[in-house]
Amino acid sequence: MRQAMVQIEELNGASDALSFNQATRWVMTKEDHGAKIIEPVSKCMLAQRVKEELFDTRGAYLEALEAHHKVMQAAMKGKQVVDPSAMDALDHAIEHLAPMYTK
Repeated sequence: MRQAMVQIEELNGASDALSFNQATRWVMTKEDHGAKIIEPVSKCMLAQRVKEELFDTRGAYLEALEAHHKVMQAAMKGKQVVDPSAMDALDHAIEHLAPMYTK
């Protein structure tokens, strides 16, 4: 998604049909990659692996829910904007979530 943002910015302002076509393809790539993050987080990780009974406390369960939700929100934001800071937020959210799956 970050690479797509860079490419979209580089093509910004070009008025030829080829550049327009390529920018459109980069937007579609960014959308696709965002969906490839959101879908497994929601369907596999959140829906199947985050169950309250698997956590020692309700607080730990809620923290896990929040961590997954932040990844999905950051991925959605990355689909909506062409701002590298959105990718920084996604990286941070993934880093926060990763320890739940790398123990």
